[in-house]
Amino acid sequence: MPVVSATIDVAPSTGRRATGVAVSPTLPSAFQPVTTGADGKFAFKDLPLGTYSIIGTANGFVRQEYGQRSPNGIGRPLFVTAGKTINDATLQMTPTGTVSGRVFDENGQPAIGSLVQILRAAYNVQGRTFQVMGTGTVDDRGDFRIFGVTPGRYYLVAGTPPGPVRPAGGDGARGAIGAARYSMVYYPLAAAIQQASTIEVKGGAETSYNMRVQIQTETYKVRGRIVDGTGAGIPANTNVLLAYRNLNGGASFSNSNRRNFDPTTNTFELQNVSPGDYYVQVQIQTAQAARARGNFPIDATPSAQAPIHVVDADIDGVVLNVTTGITLNGRIVVEGQPISSVPDVQQMSLAFNPTESLPIGGGNPAGTFAAADGTFQVRGLREGEYRVSPRTLGLLSSFGFYIKSIQYGGDDILAKPFKVSGTVPATFEVILKRGGGQIGGNVTDTRLEPVTGIRVFAIPAQRERLFDYNYAFTDQNGHYTLNSVTPGDYQIFSWESIDNGAYFDPEFLNQYESRGKLVHVGESSSQIVDAKLIPAP
Repeated sequence: MPVVSATIDVAPSTGRRATGVAVSPTLPSAFQPVTTGADGKFAFKDLPLGTYSIIGTANGFVRQEYGQRSPNGIGRPLFVTAGKTINDATLQMTPTGTVSGRVFDENGQPAIGSLVQILRAAYNVQGRTFQVMGTGTVDDRGDFRIFGVTPGRYYLVAGTPPGPVRPAGGDGARGAIGAARYSMVYYPLAAAIQQASTIEVKGGAETSYNMRVQIQTETYKVRGRIVDGTGAGIPANTNVLLAYRNLNGGASFSNSNRRNFDPTTNTFELQNVSPGDYYVQVQIQTAQAARARGNFPIDATPSAQAPIHVVDADIDGVVLNVTTGITLNGRIVVEGQPISSVPDVQQMSLAFNPTESLPIGGGNPAGTFAAADGTFQVRGLREGEYRVSPRTLGLLSSFGFYIKSIQYGGDDILAKPFKVSGTVPATFEVILKRGGGQIGGNVTDTRLEPVTGIRVFAIPAQRERLFDYNYAFTDQNGHYTLNSVTPGDYQIFSWESIDNGAYFDPEFLNQYESRGKLVHVGESSSQIVDAKLIPAP
């Protein structure tokens, strides 16, 4: 049987040990991790033929995959073939970095209990997001320290995250630490991340940054009433929440331990609210709404929300009109063929996400699974702006179909947001078509040698068509194949080193416009496009 062995370089003078893990897509639990010897070597024996990933981990070092060329990138598969022994699967382990510093308030006093976070800008199909990569807390001397950070460029932010204030007291020292709130400040002294400067974390090094925050002494009350728009009544155990934006751009909800709703008057009061932008939200869980098929509710949950901006005073008169939203019909059709030509059509559905990062209503609306005739419903829609995303692109591709368009009110919303209003409800129509194209070819490096296990991307010329972005890995011969490609114009790229999701970043793509191979994909066409590997910078 073939043998996979590797040398993991963890700095020769340290004698550190690392763990190597062989992972097979078809046999994910068939192999136990092995630990390297003092020389950094390890071996996996008697592996079945197939494609594997080799992963190395060690205390004080970044998790590393075989073939990974950037800290936030992905590795390359390793091909085990008959009679082959692989002896050069080397992983270069990178030591993590540390960020430390001091945080004081405007009076020069330690900002005790202030949260310090490291954020990394990342991209996905929804656009730019921010991931929290490390967290620390300011101690009684004003110091913080965050270790185990992957080298790279980040944003640094200090202060008290948004949300309601937890009153001091309760559990002694913990209550005292949480008693003060501080303004959120991005390094070096910015109120918003758009004006912030990035910091650089280096492997095996500790960098220090000092920051200054301001004490937030005042908190306020938010009062209002709930109006029953469902006719079913407002349950006595209803609770009102505050939705607020996380540092990473997502949404969180306050978690009140006290009842804030008075069922006798249908009024509510939220206390200890700090300045900021929020949505006041009520969500009522009914027995019917609690039943679900998979992740798709069979009935919308009654809810309501209203935006508020807390500045320097209490807010009164907030009205929350509880409804179940509206339900719209939809259907899936196949251009030129009956719906019965699509296998497993009943596994298809649509997802909806508000363009506003805070949720609209009591959760995102959802499309039901399609019936055998292609009909479906979308429940829980409220007035606002959404983006639609198909949940079954892989399923369609495997059967040779692609999504030509998603029509709403006579407009194609597959590549752009759409608005829902309470005037004239429209219907959804998902138009499928058989006959996606195919792109295949080879990837070679500067020596004209084939490049194995590298990703090849097909990026649509219409960059807003995010669901037409496609990629595949090259095989052991450097060949790749992209199937069921939506007809249109594309550029073919293959980067030696790329962070996950970076191809959704317009600025990143602009740097390589001249390096992409142009190709036009027609219906049921087959194109051969050989690509040159774009070397790591």
